[in-house]
Amino acid sequence: MLVTHDYTAVKEDEINVYQGEVVQILASNQQNMFLVFRAATDQCPAAEGWIPGFVLGHTSAVIMESPDGTLK
Repeated sequence: MLVTHDYTAVKEDEINVYQGEVVQILASNQQNMFLVFRAATDQCPAAEGWIPGFVLGHTSAVIMESPDGTLK
């Protein structure tokens, strides 16, 4: 899923995410919160934590393949 809005963690089990990042949804709860995994980038280490559903949007053209065959 694509992050559509910046979100700053409020609770200990939440993570910061920024618009344009791609996250993988691992679980959800009844409060419209999603447990997500964010892969490491040059700017941020990999992270797993909860974020609210309103910051997520669906995208079909997010994964891009590099010339060396790896996914980014």
